[in-house]
Amino acid sequence: MVKSKEKLESVFRAAPIGIGVVKNRILTEVNSRLCEITGYSYDELVGSSSRILYPNSKEYEYVGKEKYQQIAEKGTGTVETKWERKDGSIIDILLSSTPIDQADHSYGVTFTALDITERKSTEETLRIIAETAVSPEEDIFSILVRQIAVSQNIRTVVLASMDPDELRTAHTVAVWDDSDHTDNFTYDIIGTPCEDLTSGEPCFYPSGIQTLFPGDTILKKVNAESYWGTPLKDSEGRMIGLLVILDEKPMEHSTSTHSILNSFAARAAAEMERRKAEEALRESERKFRSYVDNSPSGLIVTDKEGYYIDVNRAFCNITSYSRNELLSMNVLDVLPAEEKDHILKLSDELKEKGSLTAELPFVRKNGCKGYWAVDAVKLSDDGFLAIHTDITDRINAEEMLRSVTQRLTLATRAAKIGIWEWDMLTSTLIWDRQLHEIYGTEPSEFTGDFGSWKEMIHPEDLNEVLNAIDNAVIGKEEFNSEFRIICADGNVRFIEAHGIVKHDKKGVPVKMIGTNGDITERKMFEKNLKDSEERLGLAVETSGLGLWELDLNKSIMYQSPQMIATLGMDDETYSTDLDFYFDRIHPEDRKIVMSEFDKAIELADEFHLDCRIKHASGEWIWVSLKGKPFETGRSRVPQRFVGTQMDITPRVKAEEALLYSKIISDDANRIKSEFMKNMSHELRTPLTAVIGFSDVLLYQSSEGLSESQKNYVRYINNSGKNLLDLINRLLDLSKYEIDDLENISFKCLSTGDFVSETMMLMSKRASSRDIKLSFKRKDSIDVFYADEYKLTQIMHNLLDNALKFTDHGGSVVIETKNVGDKLQVSVIDTGIGIEKDKIESIFKPFVQIDGSFARKYSGTGIGLALTKKFIELHGGNITVKSEPGKGSNFTFEIPINPR
Repeated sequence: MVKSKEKLESVFRAAPIGIGVVKNRILTEVNSRLCEITGYSYDELVGSSSRILYPNSKEYEYVGKEKYQQIAEKGTGTVETKWERKDGSIIDILLSSTPIDQADHSYGVTFTALDITERKSTEETLRIIAETAVSPEEDIFSILVRQIAVSQNIRTVVLASMDPDELRTAHTVAVWDDSDHTDNFTYDIIGTPCEDLTSGEPCFYPSGIQTLFPGDTILKKVNAESYWGTPLKDSEGRMIGLLVILDEKPMEHSTSTHSILNSFAARAAAEMERRKAEEALRESERKFRSYVDNSPSGLIVTDKEGYYIDVNRAFCNITSYSRNELLSMNVLDVLPAEEKDHILKLSDELKEKGSLTAELPFVRKNGCKGYWAVDAVKLSDDGFLAIHTDITDRINAEEMLRSVTQRLTLATRAAKIGIWEWDMLTSTLIWDRQLHEIYGTEPSEFTGDFGSWKEMIHPEDLNEVLNAIDNAVIGKEEFNSEFRIICADGNVRFIEAHGIVKHDKKGVPVKMIGTNGDITERKMFEKNLKDSEERLGLAVETSGLGLWELDLNKSIMYQSPQMIATLGMDDETYSTDLDFYFDRIHPEDRKIVMSEFDKAIELADEFHLDCRIKHASGEWIWVSLKGKPFETGRSRVPQRFVGTQMDITPRVKAEEALLYSKIISDDANRIKSEFMKNMSHELRTPLTAVIGFSDVLLYQSSEGLSESQKNYVRYINNSGKNLLDLINRLLDLSKYEIDDLENISFKCLSTGDFVSETMMLMSKRASSRDIKLSFKRKDSIDVFYADEYKLTQIMHNLLDNALKFTDHGGSVVIETKNVGDKLQVSVIDTGIGIEKDKIESIFKPFVQIDGSFARKYSGTGIGLALTKKFIELHGGNITVKSEPGKGSNFTFEIPINPR
């Protein structure tokens, strides 16, 4: 029970309507809402008679009687009545009452009170508007002002329209004064109470209006004492007029009058807006009819077969056909023949959908091709309307624009120029793709934030760039700047930036548009050029290189201090006269020099020659002269020559010494070659006999030779063969000490066959030492070109060394594979290896690995030198990888087809 009571009390306090309890018509309880409605406090109401709420005793008695009669019949009573608030204002109330105990009314009655003043006012307004009938002979505005005056007992009612863009002048559309309509007029509202209405709110002056606005002649004319004005607003909320009531007596502010004026103002505003819309529609129709008659677009009507029924003048002008000609033609007659199928498909689409928009080619009467935009609609099953706009110029311009855009894109891309736009209001950037490429950013990841761009600028350049932007924005100068950026990958690039500032109508800067060019290459070139110029200046200064300039018109030759010093002269002995210079050239060279000068002038070409010139000491020195013509103009005749002079005396002397040394060297080589040829004959003849007879003694039955004697013969035979091999290698090395491609003969060889034959020759020796000899082929080609004899020598020498330096039970692998356009062959062994510091010397003639190896393993030191020479003759190279105790890897590469 307690919780239920608390819940009811909560509802009682929070209810949005007034609630109270009366007992014997004495108020015993009220909620806060009832206090708000009546204007009384809680203490003022509780304990007081309910009579305090009624304006008169008659209303009080009526409510009591009617209420209790309904309670007796229905158990509850509801009546509409009027209450008087504490401030004296009268309000309309809907009162509902229910006894606390239906069986015993002495416990009191609970009632609810709802303020319905606004609703009653609206109902009254609607009643008055409903009674405002409009006759065909009378204007609605006149009826409105009359109805307001009659219903509110007002002398003067003014209804006026105004321009919403210029709220100064009012034009009356209806005026009621002193029981009749009066003529309309125009008046300036400035300085009148109507000016207050421009704020958009109603304005009320209950009395003394003329005193407040003594300059308003209208108020004097109607002897106004009071004023109530209401602005008229269109559907967009703009003020388009005003409704004013004036009276000779003071006026009371009532909710009813306020509601009526608002309703009539809304009705009048709606009528004004409707009339304005109708006028705009009539004007639009008039313009449309004028447009059709004078339209620059072609208008046509066709039947369902496509024959013209009607055409306007513009269509005739577009096609160059007359009206009579077109009315006997079909739409297909003015379209290219190749478009017929396409047009028929569009016609079917128009019939199906009822409308169509397309851009199509057409053919004028003179055969010239054009383009038009067609908007067609289906009028009925038997007719169609179409508007044709000649877009030939636009299509041609678009094609030209596309071409220009493509060229511009190619140009900016080739020049590494990107385009940007900066919105100053939003501080955002828009970049084209080329600019993203310059900065190394991805368009999909680019936020366009101006601050992000500033972070990419090199810190040392940032302030200068921002100052340049500020100066451009305030109009001091255009935006032209060069700065560095740091790309996402860390690389630094140089940027050349240009931009212009765009302003709004008020002259406020709102946007910048410009370009960024990647000038990194240019900057690097400039730096390199500057470095080169510095080096050149240093070289000129330190090397004695002289500079000269010849003015052909004046025959004057200007010479640099270095050039004058080269000739052993000074400013006193030096002359700029050209003949002075030529006279110092050696008589044997002078004619040649002058001839080359004349030839260079005639052909406007460069020249370069060496000659002798007389030094101030009387000695002849060699100089190198270079010259280039300038200022040739249209005549192609040079006006100036600029060039250099270098003292090449040391070089000439060195060349002479070198030539002498070469002559001596060639003689030595010739003597050596003749000696080697003679020695080969003198040595081979006895060796052949020694080897031959020892072979006979070894391989034929020889009686009388003991076993030790046979060993001696065998030793003689092997030594002879080794000596002969040494002689042959010496001869080969001597023969190929100079590159002689005539001594190499290329032929097509099979990779597999060649390696297999080489292995067969060496297999017996390998097996005798229990060394595993194998071949590994890694996707190498089937055939290649090489000198078979020399390649056999290369493989024999490499395998011979590999087997020689590999212990019993080891392995030797031959491996081949392709490396681009070359064949790579590797001989890999598990032998003793080579120390790193001795690898570079093994390819030198007569060089062997020092130490114990030289004593343990035989050899001449020629094989690898000859191998390297043969590989180089093939246009190849050889490398070595080796580690002592683990083996060696000799790898050579030769071109697959060197031809």
